[in-house]
Amino acid sequence: MRVRELDSPTTMPAFSPPTSVPSDHALWIEQRPPASEERVLAEIAHELGNFFHKLYYWADFLQEKRADHSSEATAVQMLTHTVGNLEEFLKGTLEYFRPLKLSPARMPLSDMIAGMVVQLRAQLHGWPVRVTDAGGWEHQTVLIDPARLPAVFLAIGRRLTERAPAGSGVHVGLATGADGVEAVFRVEGSFGGPGFQTAASCLEWALAERIVALHGGCLRERDAVAEGPQALVLSLPLHH
Repeated sequence: MRVRELDSPTTMPAFSPPTSVPSDHALWIEQRPPASEERVLAEIAHELGNFFHKLYYWADFLQEKRADHSSEATAVQMLTHTVGNLEEFLKGTLEYFRPLKLSPARMPLSDMIAGMVVQLRAQLHGWPVRVTDAGGWEHQTVLIDPARLPAVFLAIGRRLTERAPAGSGVHVGLATGADGVEAVFRVEGSFGGPGFQTAASCLEWALAERIVALHGGCLRERDAVAEGPQALVLSLPLHH
């Protein structure tokens, strides 16, 4: 097994838009399963209540503390911050409930993995990223939408940073089988328990699961039981 120590993000290329889309896979459109939406709707309702509570709080604060210019400045900053977070949360909500459409293109598996690692390193703020693989994937190809897949790696990176101390190392284990590639993302050290940290994280992860499923793959959290240490697992089919 080879071990790759990745010290510089410049050594691996990022995703680039496809030059063409295969005609036999011009568009993939998602068929929405309604059963998974109830939990997400509950998270959305709860988080929107939190945002509006903060907005009303800081609006009342401004009304009562007009004479205190320092307090007013702090309140304005908090109000602006809350409005910005609310805007991003509503964008994520709308994106979640919009049916997914993919425009897939053939890409060397090595390019996809390179882009994944570059994105992770940028998002993990300098955390060491160690990649191991058993080989055999260098000349394989995948059929993916390179405009959509980075959102999956964004969700993976956020989930890793939410559940580990700052500066932790991340190990990515790659393996290929007859029909697919599997990437196992694991924090080297302590890793927090299951559950969503915020409603925004819930939306982001749920959307990432749908993107991967529409690619014919699977994104899941692996419990620390018979399968090994707790980890995040991404599986995608190979294109033959």
